[in-house]
Amino acid sequence: MNIERTNEAMGHFHLKLESTNLRTLVVTFMGLLAFAGISQSQISATGCGILSETDALKAPAAGIEQGVVAYLEPLPYGIAGLTYGMLLLAVPSWGGTIWVSGRTVQQWADVSIGGRKQIFVGKNFAFGLAPRLRYQQARGFQAVVDVLVDVNAQTDLHGWTLGVSLNAVDIVGNQARPTIQCGAKKEVDTHALSVDVGISGQGSLALILVDHWRITPLIQMCTALSTAPLSCSITGRLAYSNDLDFIAGLTFVNALGATPRLAIRWVP
Repeated sequence: MNIERTNEAMGHFHLKLESTNLRTLVVTFMGLLAFAGISQSQISATGCGILSETDALKAPAAGIEQGVVAYLEPLPYGIAGLTYGMLLLAVPSWGGTIWVSGRTVQQWADVSIGGRKQIFVGKNFAFGLAPRLRYQQARGFQAVVDVLVDVNAQTDLHGWTLGVSLNAVDIVGNQARPTIQCGAKKEVDTHALSVDVGISGQGSLALILVDHWRITPLIQMCTALSTAPLSCSITGRLAYSNDLDFIAGLTFVNALGATPRLAIRWVP
């Protein structure tokens, strides 16, 4: 009898421990994802720093580049469970893109579908929307569904490009406050340089500097620095042929670590 009671108690303890570990894991993942979202916003509101259509989702008023893009972030911050992938189709004749993305580990899934639409208003002004539907489910938690949209406007004025973005505007869901970003871009020889000021939903202020260098017609490189959180990134793009490009990059976030990024763009 004592042995049975002991086994029963150990079973309850194991289930409680498993539930606690799962909750801790989910909370940790969500915290890291929040930082990841900030670090990946090293795209100027002017569109400076865009090397693929996946980047353009943060500045949806930017031009559309035809093709299919397969995107992967393997082992962000060294955590296999945060590995993230996206498949995107861009069609300039539609003036937009459609995509599906997600990450999943045992007992937890985070999946999104969305699109991007560029709208021209006059000769020098463009407006863009990037809505998405996000579904998250973890064992022991209620499923979470969010409808979010990124809004962006860009204009050319006296040799400068000015841009403003509202990122992650929550239409349906937890009504989190969006991130606001304003920037200015200037092209100098083979470089496009931009300076942005961003305010997160929590009210923290960030300065974002981006340099987009067109080294040759086949090779491009972007470097970026953000002050909140302190992070930097470097990304390169190689045009292997007229219909095939390779993109690779690395983002480092202070106190968290590095996130590698890989993408292939193919024009069918």
